[in-house]
Amino acid sequence: NNLTEASTSNLLLVKGNVFYTPKAKGVFNGLCLKLIEKYCLEQKIQFKKEEIQVQKIKDFDMGFLVNSVGLLTPISSIGDNTFDVNNEIKLSQKFSEFMYNGNWNEKSK
Repeated sequence: NNLTEASTSNLLLVKGNVFYTPKAKGVFNGLCLKLIEKYCLEQKIQFKKEEIQVQKIKDFDMGFLVNSVGLLTPISSIGDNTFDVNNEIKLSQKFSEFMYNGNWNEKSK
């Protein structure tokens, strides 16, 4: 059982200083997810696409739903696993600053 995506959003998980998004057949690689990948590259943060098993969710520090409307929306919990929402909000704000400093207009060049 692997995680994939939400109905209107990509899934982004963070463990330490590494960002992960599910790699699976049929997962839509949305514009905002591409911009997060660009952000990670510029900030020298590892960005990995790989299969993520449901039972491994407990290994992650933060979780986000990613789409063009909410950008990075913090996830407080998945099942019995909770995430540190305060750190998620700080990261979400940093990414919003990145987006609104001209990167949104560039799309995902």
